[in-house]
Amino acid sequence: MDDVDAACLAAVETLRHFPLFRKKVVVHGYVYEVESGALRIPYHQIEDRVDTARETAKGTWGG
Repeated sequence: MDDVDAACLAAVETLRHFPLFRKKVVVHGYVYEVESGALRIPYHQIEDRVDTARETAKGTWGG
């Protein structure tokens, strides 16, 4: 699956319906943003623009 957000939600749903988990077990999923090192909720954007090492070295990042 190319869409990491969809893959995360699919994995969460699989775990929620796993027969060995009790119904009261709470399952959440987060996407790890490699560029920023942050965790985010699927389909929620952290920032419009992501800082990269190359942009930082050039001084072109607007953050």
